[in-house]
Amino acid sequence: MNPIDRITELEPKVKAIIEAQDKKGRWITVNDRFKKQIKGRQWNGEWVEKDRISSRVFIDNMNTLCEFLELLKEI
Repeated sequence: MNPIDRITELEPKVKAIIEAQDKKGRWITVNDRFKKQIKGRQWNGEWVEKDRISSRVFIDNMNTLCEFLELLKEI
């Protein structure tokens, strides 16, 4: 795929990523569910839900933004 076609494909996603940031520039995952950690004990099947910064969301968004910027350099 040529760079212009890929940029056109990524543009709506890039806009959505930027618009999804809060006032501090963070991507907050609302009601994120993850394993409850209890020091010194094995996980007992309990989950915790709370708003937090998800490393997966951060990495995915940054990869998309970086790809977009790299493609812009090519045109």
